[in-house]
Amino acid sequence: MLFFVLCYNKQNSSELCCKFHACPMLSDELVYCITTDHPLAGSDPLPISALADEHLILYNTDSVLDTTLSGLFEASAVRPEILLHSSQLATVHTFIVNHLGGAFLYHSVAQKYDDLAEISITLPIDQNIGLIWPKGKYLNSSVEKFISFLKERG
Repeated sequence: MLFFVLCYNKQNSSELCCKFHACPMLSDELVYCITTDHPLAGSDPLPISALADEHLILYNTDSVLDTTLSGLFEASAVRPEILLHSSQLATVHTFIVNHLGGAFLYHSVAQKYDDLAEISITLPIDQNIGLIWPKGKYLNSSVEKFISFLKERG
């Protein structure tokens, strides 16, 4: 059996090393995204506490990103109003541009939208993105070639 994970955070990476091989691909920062005319636009960076009264769109509840953000809010005693959980980028973008709320997106994704303002959080939320697969499991030659290709490009 082969498992691929597209995102893992620094907190669980040592746990993963014991059970999985990893091929890191890149690191990216989660940034808070709002419309360019939002009152918080241009307030970079912001403490997570500044989002206490904001309406948020979060990722699906079974995602690493949701777990990361929910843990951050809980640790900071911040309870934003969650409007929606979604994995659909088009839906998230539509909610933001219609002034319904803000969302955390990867910087590399957010920069593709001219109608969004990106705000870093005071303690940056960095995520490692890559592939993992279980140690001691058979990989067919196509998967091995794919992993080799990724390692060569990295």
